[in-house]
Amino acid sequence: MNTTSCDYFMRGDSGLVASCSDNGACVAGPPNEWNPNKDGRCVCENGWSGLGDFVDGRGMDCNINISIVKIWWGIIIFMHALQFLFGLQVLQEMKAAGRVFSKDKNYRVFVAAQVEAFIRIIEGVLRIATGGMVGSHLLITLIHGIPGWIFWGYCCPSLMIGFLEITLKQSKMDRGEGAEGMAKKMAILVAVMKYQRAVAFFVFIVTPLLTLVSEDPGVLFWVSKLYYLGTAVMGVYVAFWCAIPAISAMINLIGDSNKAAPNEKMAELLTRLTIFHREVRNNGFTNALSCCVFLAFPLTFNLQTYQICFGWTLAPIIIGVAMHTLRPKKANGKVKPAGATTTTTTTTVTNDD
Repeated sequence: MNTTSCDYFMRGDSGLVASCSDNGACVAGPPNEWNPNKDGRCVCENGWSGLGDFVDGRGMDCNINISIVKIWWGIIIFMHALQFLFGLQVLQEMKAAGRVFSKDKNYRVFVAAQVEAFIRIIEGVLRIATGGMVGSHLLITLIHGIPGWIFWGYCCPSLMIGFLEITLKQSKMDRGEGAEGMAKKMAILVAVMKYQRAVAFFVFIVTPLLTLVSEDPGVLFWVSKLYYLGTAVMGVYVAFWCAIPAISAMINLIGDSNKAAPNEKMAELLTRLTIFHREVRNNGFTNALSCCVFLAFPLTFNLQTYQICFGWTLAPIIIGVAMHTLRPKKANGKVKPAGATTTTTTTTVTNDD
């Protein structure tokens, strides 16, 4: 059956991919909403579906492997469970060190990260149990964006503003060449970063809700593009404009100080920041790149379930490394209590508001 409703509307008659992605049969029947002027519908083989996040392609394609998606969400649940357990340990250490929720920004960020992990675990369980996706399952659609906003709209901006402000203060104290330009750049980045909360709200809260009010292919196409455009822009801005320059400046500062007066605790902090720098760079690049691929190539339009799985597999790595970097320093195997003397740089990185 040629030129039927089974031919994915973004492929047209290109012949690049077989009807129903070769994972089902195109049978005679009423057209689907994607190609209303053509007859025929996809009937998928066992284990395959056209139902994906943002796009309900049932009857149009059979390109979503149900088993792979469920296994992937099992991995996401496992990784967020590890993040949650590690977060409990870090929060206990912070409490033992005298850090309190009302005064310590990092404490509040890590509590928010615990909420993010818990909600993402619930979402994963729902996805595995029901096979639901954003746009087709009401509860999944409603809760999917909440941890997304917590990660991109609260945790990332709060941590990055902290790093940027530290670098800004150091730039103002540094009278060396280029210090004034660095101070201006960091001040601008801090100001712009504060708007990311609103951008993240639109990307992760508003766009999923739009899938509940429209089934029009054109609307869903642009909704998905806005989702990936926003995620890619935030990823590039956070990782490459804010995090990497700020952390690099801190690494250089601590490295210079440690060379002048070697200190074991400063060396430990330098190691932690170096690891954080590497993970932000690598994971930020790979997630932004995958978003750009899905943004730029129409053939990936109804495959975004896989990218969502990929993106939220990386999130616990970033949060976990951030927690490790900013957890209280230990002395002789014990957490140093509040008020104990420490190096200037360490106090700056983990200080209260």
